[in-house]
Amino acid sequence: MTRFVSLALLAFVTLTVGCSGGDSGGKEDMAMSSGDASMTTGDGAVPAPDAASGPLCKGKPGNCIVVATSIYNADFTGSGTLDTVETNTRTPTLNIDTSLDPDTTLKYQGSALFVLQRTTGSVRIYDPATFTVKSEIPVGDMTNPSASTYPQDFYIAADGKFWVTLAGNKAASALGIVDRATPGAITYVALPLAAGDNDGKPEAFKLYPCNGKLWVLLQSYYFGSDSAIHYTPGRLVSVDLTTRAVGTPIVLTGTNPYDIAQVGTTCSDVVVATASGLTSSPDGTGDLERVDLAAGTTAVLATDMKLGGRPTLLASNGSTLYVAEYFDPQPNGTGGVYLSSVKIITFDVASKTVGIDVTGKFGNVNFMQVHDGSLYFGAGVYANLEPADKLPRGLYITPADGTTLTEGPVDLKLTPSAIAFP
Repeated sequence: MTRFVSLALLAFVTLTVGCSGGDSGGKEDMAMSSGDASMTTGDGAVPAPDAASGPLCKGKPGNCIVVATSIYNADFTGSGTLDTVETNTRTPTLNIDTSLDPDTTLKYQGSALFVLQRTTGSVRIYDPATFTVKSEIPVGDMTNPSASTYPQDFYIAADGKFWVTLAGNKAASALGIVDRATPGAITYVALPLAAGDNDGKPEAFKLYPCNGKLWVLLQSYYFGSDSAIHYTPGRLVSVDLTTRAVGTPIVLTGTNPYDIAQVGTTCSDVVVATASGLTSSPDGTGDLERVDLAAGTTAVLATDMKLGGRPTLLASNGSTLYVAEYFDPQPNGTGGVYLSSVKIITFDVASKTVGIDVTGKFGNVNFMQVHDGSLYFGAGVYANLEPADKLPRGLYITPADGTTLTEGPVDLKLTPSAIAFP
């Protein structure tokens, strides 16, 4: 689960749902880094393929988006599917490929669709005209086996090489550069380890390109002898795409940075969401921070207490910043609490004020993007249950105009976990 589950989110799920079944909520379900949180299938079955129409949304690729869905078992195993949705009619074509990892992220570039598989540690490349697999490239080697690299995000450079964050690797190999022309050939870029991060891993997470540099969110957490998650301050660090030189980290005020979004007129003016953990009430350790990448400075816009929840995903349409945040603390069965719900709110960066509740309650939100004037997000549920006080799982598409959600979801039968636009 992420962008599905991070290792920290995995602990969250263990604490809250244990081994009870349920369909995965996707990225926000499993712990507190990348996200998902529930996990079984109910009957364990993947719905039958949709035979009514073929791939590419009935031959209309211009109106077609690709969505991955996920399903998890009680033992944290699972599977993923690849679907399409024709946006004009909201018509899905299900189960084009049912062999994916349950935890993926998707990107289009040129005439290819790329799927990063976080469980097996590979990048699968599809021909989107037929959805046949052109190749699958591992993101590990003999020293760092693919299945233990825990890749989180990837960037496709102009030369065709993949830059991949490897959260399961030690600092010396936390960022990998994979040459598609030579599968198995990986070059590593060492990323700085935070003081007090005792596992030797900076937990490289999301990537953000800007002015010839690739900025990396470093979550910097470790599991202590008490089995609890311990966070050191989150950081942002740049890597020059030409020289591969690593810059001086920008130390954030909050912990566990989860997402980054441009809010100004230049790519160096960004907001970062730090989510801290999901097993405590908002206490100021999570926040929204405005970061000047050029100057290397950061300023808190709002803490999680002001927001009323722990912020995770961000999306901007230029004038409105959308924030997915976890809230609604409930007993977790071990004497503590967990943040049991997520909603999407608006936030005004200029005035530093919280806007409206756009959606109401969901079990989790696994991705959120603004595209062509619409806000797209994938929502899931816990333990395969859809309580009356929460909205149903599915792919939601609503105008990105700062107004409240009025339409129901596109039902993909499973939990939407990642999205890509041609």
